[in-house]
Amino acid sequence: MITGLIGLNGAGKTTHLRHLHDRVPGAYLPDHPCIPLELSACELLTRVGLMKKNTGGEAARAVAMPCATY
Repeated sequence: MITGLIGLNGAGKTTHLRHLHDRVPGAYLPDHPCIPLELSACELLTRVGLMKKNTGGEAARAVAMPCATY
């Protein structure tokens, strides 16, 4: 299902989606995700794991298998 919001500039569409994301994580995907291009895929996955409150060891272990096969 794809849902869109229509409204004038400044009507609060993005603000509404951000508040929705606060309640239901993963419900908001920005148009232009901020992905640092200088990072390898493994480094990016490790950072995402740390942002999701995994400890450094947990994040490294979760990334180790997929990155080992790459």
